Amino acid sequence: DRLETAAALAARDPALAGGDPEAWHREKARSLEAFLEDFAAHGPRGTSPDGRYVAASLPELPFDDRSFDLVLSAHLLFSYADVAAGGLVDAAHALDLEFHLAAVEELARVAGQELRLYPVYACDSTSPRPHALLEPVRDRLQDLGLTTELVRSEYDQGVADVPDTLIARRAGSSAVV
Repeated sequence: DRLETAAALAARDPALAGGDPEAWHREKARSLEAFLEDFAAHGPRGTSPDGRYVAASLPELPFDDRSFDLVLSAHLLFSYADVAAGGLVDAAHALDLEFHLAAVEELARVAGQELRLYPVYACDSTSPRPHALLEPVRDRLQDLGLTTELVRSEYDQGVADVPDTLIARRAGSSAVV
């Protein structure tokens, strides 16, 4: 349950749930309600299905190479890694380095120009630092021929004072806004 998750995060590190687990829960509940309403209308069994929802999961996606100009991945990679590496989950349920590398290869495959990963810092507001899996992921993207840079986003939730977004671009691609 979201409230239990927020309470557990707040107990471990109050900044991770915005310092207010109940407000964090309300925000997540509003987002979930908006998604469910849209899915009810536009999902495969919705009142107006239009193909905007495609069932898929990393590390394999059902899209052609370079299907999208911009690919975004937020709050999955790095966040669901082991706590010891800077993630939020225990080792038994964590997405390991092998999964991260396979996932970014797949995301890079479907990205035509640019891939953005957020957040890439350790989920620990008391010790702001890059995530332990960041450099191997960055190295894999560079091995695939993408240039990478770390940038600070305006959406940092106040958790860390470090660059929080990894942007990977294909050679010759300009920034996607």
